[in-house]
Amino acid sequence: MDEEMDDLTLHAHLDGELDPVRAAEVDAWLKAHPADVARLETWRKHDGLLRSVLDPVLDEAVPDRVRLATSVAAGRWRPTRIVASRAAAAVVVLAFGAFGGWQAREHAGGSTSRGPQTALAAQALDAHVVYAADLRHPVEVLATEREHLNAWLSRRVQQPIAAPDLGTVGYTLLGGRLLSDRGKPAALFMYEDAAGKRLTVFLTLSGDGRDVGQKPLARDDLRAMSWSEGPLAVAVTGDLGADQLRGIGEIVATSLKGKS
Repeated sequence: MDEEMDDLTLHAHLDGELDPVRAAEVDAWLKAHPADVARLETWRKHDGLLRSVLDPVLDEAVPDRVRLATSVAAGRWRPTRIVASRAAAAVVVLAFGAFGGWQAREHAGGSTSRGPQTALAAQALDAHVVYAADLRHPVEVLATEREHLNAWLSRRVQQPIAAPDLGTVGYTLLGGRLLSDRGKPAALFMYEDAAGKRLTVFLTLSGDGRDVGQKPLARDDLRAMSWSEGPLAVAVTGDLGADQLRGIGEIVATSLKGKS
């Protein structure tokens, strides 16, 4: 029996991809490693959150304008082009559905505030749900390339930024990725604690129309808090209590002030 079980094997076990013999070995190993059992449960919970967010998009009705466009195309084009038009329409439908889903989620966060910072918190929540639930590829650049990660995202966001050190609160940096915020580059740093719970820090240029002041937002078990820090708009998201999230936000803010 392995002394240590690698994450790829645990992920495959969670996804039901192991053969029965190997699965039984992993089950036996997990009985002696309760911390890894807790990690699997956290990953399973993230999977459920991701499905709850994205599955409804698949059930959305096809917009009438798309139905009409494909009907006209089917009557005018040759059969070989009908297949292509339907494939293109399917892509359009998916894009409309995804956009509609993101807009609906922004208004379903449980907060009466609709200010710019609350919108940023909703965007950070969406990003957290999508990427934190990815067990195998949650980031683009790993923490082992931290210096390169910081330099790359600083260059793209056009502000000196660095992944905050959250080791004092039990979170280790996994890495980061580039995102889009209103057509401009944004940064997402991802962290994980010993139980496999993940935390994300979203950074983007504050720009016009984004006010100063902490704005919390909650959705299911997740909470996000956003604020302006100099030229940056910041949001921290995780499965945390309000006080704990606020404390981590203070660490992030201090780190960013030291970087500016």
